Amino acid sequence: MVNYVSEEVNKIFSDMSRDYDRVNKACSSGTMIIWRRSAAKASMLKKKSFNALDIGTGTGELVFEICREAARLGKRVDVIGVDFSRDMIEVARRKASRLGVKARFELGDAMHLKYRRNTFDLVTSSLAVKNVDSQKQFAMEAYRVLRKGGRIVVLELIRPRNVLNRAVINAYWGSVIRVGFIGRGGSYKALKASVDRFDSSKLVHELDKAGFRDVRARTLFSGAAVLVTADKS
Repeated sequence: MVNYVSEEVNKIFSDMSRDYDRVNKACSSGTMIIWRRSAAKASMLKKKSFNALDIGTGTGELVFEICREAARLGKRVDVIGVDFSRDMIEVARRKASRLGVKARFELGDAMHLKYRRNTFDLVTSSLAVKNVDSQKQFAMEAYRVLRKGGRIVVLELIRPRNVLNRAVINAYWGSVIRVGFIGRGGSYKALKASVDRFDSSKLVHELDKAGFRDVRARTLFSGAAVLVTADKS
């Protein structure tokens, strides 16, 4: 299998897998949960039953949030979470077992998804697109595996444009990095660097070029995150 990110990034996420949820919970003061809920709500299709693919699923948090939101609305959803990190996948599987969530977690490559064309009603990704080698290829693969009428929902961290908001977020990242050092070394420094480099307008452009319609991006929490949605017509 060809990883969609470098071996260095693969190692970073493997190193963080055991402490990833703990560090995020300790440092985000619940903000990350609010963002994921926004993504889950945006993922709710009008259908009573649908299937979904979560790319770069990590420890499965967005998968679990989607399942909770679907249950709340009386909908049935079958979700597969894919990630390049075997360690992250193992954490997600253990959590699914503990929570009683019937979701599948598999090793997968965002640049070369193993699923057939027109397989899923929904494709999601949370905090992963900033690490892929090619946003163009990500958009094309997401479009390929989606059925007509399907939707893509992407949640990403971004660098706020406003100076004051940026200061607040930098303080947040400072605490993340300090706690991360206690857990699994300096991996969170590399993660912050990838956030600073990420350009959501490029993702919007690539989704549009891939054939998606109604591509929209809205910022969350003073511009610290962005929620991008689009439909396959």
